[in-house]
Amino acid sequence: MPKRSNVRWLFPVIASGLLAWWWFADRESEAPEPVQDIALASPVVEPRSDRIVADGSSTVIPGGYVAPKLEDATPLEVEQLREAEVTRSAQSPEPPKSFVGADGKRHPFQYNGSAQSSAIEDARDARRKLLMQQLRADPVGFARTNKLAKKEVQWILDGTEDFPERLLD
Repeated sequence: MPKRSNVRWLFPVIASGLLAWWWFADRESEAPEPVQDIALASPVVEPRSDRIVADGSSTVIPGGYVAPKLEDATPLEVEQLREAEVTRSAQSPEPPKSFVGADGKRHPFQYNGSAQSSAIEDARDARRKLLMQQLRADPVGFARTNKLAKKEVQWILDGTEDFPERLLD
């Protein structure tokens, strides 16, 4: 019977622990995210009061900074605007290197793809089509010839997996 008394206090302790976890986890998600100070990336140039947006000779940039048009700006203002843009651009993240395609696999982005890389990809696609024709014609013989397990052959036929790299190169 002593085991029964242990069970009586165990359930309320677990329930109160879960309730406390839920309460504090909910409070953490409501915490406001820190706001970046856009003024740090903005140039130090104060806009002149005679260049306010009323006459259309200045532009309002998000963050409250009013930038004069470049035609009306002094060389010092242009230089400070350039430095601010260089600083802002340096802080921007790098572009992504890959993405998840419709097939659920990761594919690399090809920025500035060359003719050679596209020719290699075309050759791999042609090889993939040839291998798929051979696989559909004789799955057992294809598995034996290329040293693949029957499960791998089935996955390739189902489209859940691609051919091994050694077969495509």
